[in-house]
Amino acid sequence: NITHHVHDVIDLSWNGRYEALVVGDADGRLCVYKRRDKGKWTQMMYTD
Repeated sequence: NITHHVHDVIDLSWNGRYEALVVGDADGRLCVYKRRDKGKWTQMMYTD
């Protein structure tokens, strides 16, 4: 039950260009994913 998400591209100069995807659910938790060069999304963190 996703209420919103923010899609942003962040530039990590030492490691090339990443996209970050922040997903929030109805309980106010956030899950952050990242990917590089349109590759597979990998989960960075999940907050309670």
